[in-house]
Amino acid sequence: MSISVQVFTQDILYKKDSTILQVNVINFNGNTITYKIPEDSLEKIFYLSKSALDSLKYRDGQSLDFTDLARIEELQPKHLNRNYFNLQIINLLWGKLNFDYERISKTGRSSIVAGLFININVKARDNPWDGDRNPLRHTTFDPYYFFVRMGVNSYPFNSSVVRTNSLRFSTGLSVLLGTYRKEDTSIYNYPDGFKTNPVFATSLMWNITEGLYLGDHFQITGRIDTSILPFLTFLCPQLSLSFGF
Repeated sequence: MSISVQVFTQDILYKKDSTILQVNVINFNGNTITYKIPEDSLEKIFYLSKSALDSLKYRDGQSLDFTDLARIEELQPKHLNRNYFNLQIINLLWGKLNFDYERISKTGRSSIVAGLFININVKARDNPWDGDRNPLRHTTFDPYYFFVRMGVNSYPFNSSVVRTNSLRFSTGLSVLLGTYRKEDTSIYNYPDGFKTNPVFATSLMWNITEGLYLGDHFQITGRIDTSILPFLTFLCPQLSLSFGF
């Protein structure tokens, strides 16, 4: 009776040379099975390539046929790319080059971000900064000539490097350092309006982002950037195409 219980509580490997092994499977990464021999008092770890196997029967009754390559590929976990280049599409359509680079941590819980914004279609009278700090004053980054972005993001709902679904949410803080056009209300230039001068600016931004995976290396992301300093002056929707590697 004890022998039959032991067999039932082991994983069984069926090798192509007709050998049958009763083992304790530790891990299967899609290519190699890691296992221990139950009777081995030293508990040595063994490795076996899937190419040497016909099938694997788990102790719970589930089985895996290694001759079904499509099924094996399906069962392999999909790991996240840890590096992403993001191009902001909305800004690009309005003559603003805006891209950033994101590096995801080894745990998948956080990332660091660095980016660059250049207003290549700048016009002196287009939505300059006038010192008005009323909420929702700007829905784009029109006042800026350029800025560099540095920040951190957190992934609170998908804290892993394994991709579990097609969506991935993040939120984070970043600092913008650059120059913008500030109105000089003492000088009026007809018909362009008040004169503008370049001024150095620092802003603290908060973002919420939702990414949709289009494949193993591409995703499209929607994001809202909100300024904390100056408070709620910027509320900018973003849409970007990302390439991961």
